[in-house]
Amino acid sequence: MWIAGLIVLGVVLAAGVWLTVTGLRGRVVDDHPVCRKCGFDLVGVYPGSDRCPECGSKLGEQAVRIGQRVRRRVRLAGGALGVVAALLVGVGMIVTMTSGVNWNSHMPTGILIWKARTGTPTAVTGAAQELKNRFNAGTLKKKQIDRMVTAGLNAQSNATRPWDPLLGDLIEAADLQGYLSSENRGTYLEQALTISVRIQQRIRPDKQLAIGLEVAPGRCGTMTKYGIAYAIESIRINGNLRPTDKISGFSEWTLFGFGGRMSGVMRQTVLLTPGVNDIETTWRISLFEPNSRGTGRGKPIHAWTVIVSDQMKLVPEGEPLVDWVNDSDLANECRNLITIELTPSRFPIAGHLFYDLKITSQKQTIALAMDIFFRANDQETRIGALTIAPEQGPFGTYFSQCIDSFASDGWIVLKPNEDALFILNEDALFLLKVDRALGVELSFPVELKAGDDTDD
Repeated sequence: MWIAGLIVLGVVLAAGVWLTVTGLRGRVVDDHPVCRKCGFDLVGVYPGSDRCPECGSKLGEQAVRIGQRVRRRVRLAGGALGVVAALLVGVGMIVTMTSGVNWNSHMPTGILIWKARTGTPTAVTGAAQELKNRFNAGTLKKKQIDRMVTAGLNAQSNATRPWDPLLGDLIEAADLQGYLSSENRGTYLEQALTISVRIQQRIRPDKQLAIGLEVAPGRCGTMTKYGIAYAIESIRINGNLRPTDKISGFSEWTLFGFGGRMSGVMRQTVLLTPGVNDIETTWRISLFEPNSRGTGRGKPIHAWTVIVSDQMKLVPEGEPLVDWVNDSDLANECRNLITIELTPSRFPIAGHLFYDLKITSQKQTIALAMDIFFRANDQETRIGALTIAPEQGPFGTYFSQCIDSFASDGWIVLKPNEDALFILNEDALFLLKVDRALGVELSFPVELKAGDDTDD
């Protein structure tokens, strides 16, 4: 903030200097010859005479200029004012930086509220902290508190600006003191959460539709804590209401600082028409006081409905669900971003060879939907399935596998498979929002190493 302020002051100072100089130099008002030394108007004298009648200077091309100039008083006054203001403010800023003076404590409350709503992140933090100090000291009037809450809610609603949780602390403190209306409380709670619904984009006629909800802490206070419950209420396909299975969840957590994301994914059997279908899902979000237990137990302090509309395409058999890209260079790029680790299991079972498989990947540029196999001596055993969405990363997944029938080193093989797109997890659900996936098989050599605790 200080650096940006000094840059602005530098620009103001430079502009003031320029205005001052051009104001002093003035503007040309005629085409008379003028003595450069004394400024005497030489009309009727030069070039007939070689001496200035005013100062006696010898006249010539270098000693005479054309045009009488008049100073620009307005420009001169504006430039001088800009220079003085920039110097005074600059000196004040330097003194503040070197002396550690908290100027926020000397500012009017109105300016602090304005800074909290529109300032830079650093300015918002300083203003919010001072407002918090004044609120706790009881020096703010009700009108000022109302304006403070309004500014905080406006800042909270603007997702393009960084959020300072101190603003959330201010709003919650005002609520505890009874200054928050029920309408403002509801607005604050709804804006505090980031809620996203993901609906499967393409599906086969014999598959169930996948729907997912994610609730995450967003723009709240430093120690905001509530119990949160969610449930799907209805699904409409092409405007027609369909019966639904329930997807619901409950969690008690601190939304900022110590919280995390809460999510759920469901499969739903629905009737779809060939081609593109319009889907509308309705969700009920409820917030409970801390220490509430279980969905539906106790009365929520606030509840609201979220409606999300999307489209989904029913893809008939014979038409690819995604565009499988067969590009060897792209396959090599994907392979280089993946790391395979096969180690003896930490929890062996007597008489069996169990191995832990760890697959990690850096951010991929194309989606991967693969079945995972272990191959050795012309034999294969399927381990599981892997889905990685483009631009998702770093990514990691684990498997445990019995490999009794393999006595030699082998390969971990990733084979493209459409069925991997329908795994019931958030990664597959997100993957179905893309149009392209790698269609090339990837192989990784691995060594089978006997574990110290494995019994034969």
